[in-house]
Amino acid sequence: MSTSSNCLEHVFSQSLFELGIKKGDRVVIGVSGGPDSLALAALYANWSKKSHSNCFVIIIDHGLRANSDREAILAQSELKKLQLNSKIVKIGKVPPKGNIQNWARTQRFEILISEARSLNALLMLAHHQDDQIETIYMRLGHNSGLIGLAGIKKQRLFQGVKLIRPLLGQKKLDLVNYCRDKKIKYTEDPSNYVMKYERVRARAHLKADKRLSEQLLKLGQYAEKIASM
Repeated sequence: MSTSSNCLEHVFSQSLFELGIKKGDRVVIGVSGGPDSLALAALYANWSKKSHSNCFVIIIDHGLRANSDREAILAQSELKKLQLNSKIVKIGKVPPKGNIQNWARTQRFEILISEARSLNALLMLAHHQDDQIETIYMRLGHNSGLIGLAGIKKQRLFQGVKLIRPLLGQKKLDLVNYCRDKKIKYTEDPSNYVMKYERVRARAHLKADKRLSEQLLKLGQYAEKIASM
């Protein structure tokens, strides 16, 4: 295993410690089949060692692509190798004609919250630093106030469910490389490259301007400090 993967596992363990998470805690992890969420599942499996019985992985099949069922099965196969219990939940609702990414995100979140509540578990999500920067970028464009510019919270309580995002300080590339190092098979969502979506356009702009990404990250940190006063 590479040095970078060892480092990521250490940082993940430290993040869970800071969030007050213990190995006996009941946890629900949301997985889509992409590298972010599968890296999260793999990091959790490594951290928990043999304490897997309290972890329940929910694989969301959005049903937006013809082969989405096969992608969900592939993700379940990878999770089985990690000795993590999982189940596939397919979104049964008909998607709207517009803003499909936002609709899928909302449906996914509702399912995960429901599953975590029913199991009296905390919900672990795979948002990372790139997501954070993109979110602040978009909120700035929509003239958000301080709370909005603080970006995604590392932990919060929502409808009685504790949400944690232990990867919020990690870059997406680190998660992709971790999956490759661990030989975890993942799928790429083709909609992540469709420029009609606001987040995709934001991602493209930020990729071309690394300095802006750093400035937005600092902006979010300052906004969070001021908003919490």
